This record gives sequence, structure tokens and C-alpha cells, in this order.
Amino acid sequence: MAQLDIRQNQWDAATTELKSMLALSPDSARGLRTLGDVYQHQNKPDEASQCYAKLLDPAALVGYAQNLQKANQTADAVAALKTAETLSANDPGAIFNIGMLYADLQEKTDAQRMLQKFIETASKSDARVTTAEARLKQLDATAPTATPAKPQQ
Repeated sequence: MAQLDIRQNQWDAATTELKSMLALSPDSARGLRTLGDVYQHQNKPDEASQCYAKLLDPAALVGYAQNLQKANQTADAVAALKTAETLSANDPGAIFNIGMLYADLQEKTDAQRMLQKFIETASKSDARVTTAEARLKQLDATAPTATPAKPQQ
């Protein structure tokens, strides 16, 4: 029914239909994407962004970044982590994983920031706090990466 409403540019009716469908199946990727598209047609960018953001899973992005790291695609891995970081504002597990992967990628400042955030937000009984604290100490002990000198001509 929503698809017919969309073809006829009946955006309010499509929104109502899609919201009803998502009430029954809130994780429907197709429903979320379609509702986001409808919101775009209605010039409601904030609502569209909320729909699209629900389609992005921070844990999946961290896994994607890990695979990029293994393929030596560091810049792309960091970009994926930046997106995951944006989506996982208050998820301690995601924050921990992002911080650890930043450390593995030699992104010292980002690693320190995320690991510190994890330590501050995680439950003190979380076993990963000890791991994060140890990794922070390692990072603090390392010198900042120096820019190699240019060869003299």
C-alpha cells in the first residue's frame, strides 16, 4: 500500500503506512530505508537521518574496519571507525572496540580519547576496563609518531 502511495506522491499516506508497518517490524531495513526516502521527499532531513541511522550498525562498521585494516586499507578503516564512533555515542562495548582498533591502527590520539571515554562510561565491574587502562598506559608510553625527514637534495 505504501508503494502505491509513493508512486502517487501521497507522502503523508505513505508515512502513515510505513510507520504502521515499522510498529510491527521495527528492524525492517526496507521499511526504514523507504520511510527515510519518504521523509526526504517531504523535506524532513532530521527524520530521514534517524531512519537511515537505524540501518547502520556500529558493531558491523567495526568489523568492516577490522577487515580493512587486515587489507592494509588504513585510511578507509579509520573512516569506518569515525562513522561507527558517531553512531555509538553511549554504547560502551562499541566505544571499547573502536578505541582498541584505533590503537591497532596507530591512531594514538583517537585511541586515547575513545579508551578514556570507555573507562569513564563503562561499569567498573566490566573486565574490559582493565584492558583499556593497560592499553592507555602503553599508548601514553609511546612517543608521538614523527614525520620522516625529507631527503636533502
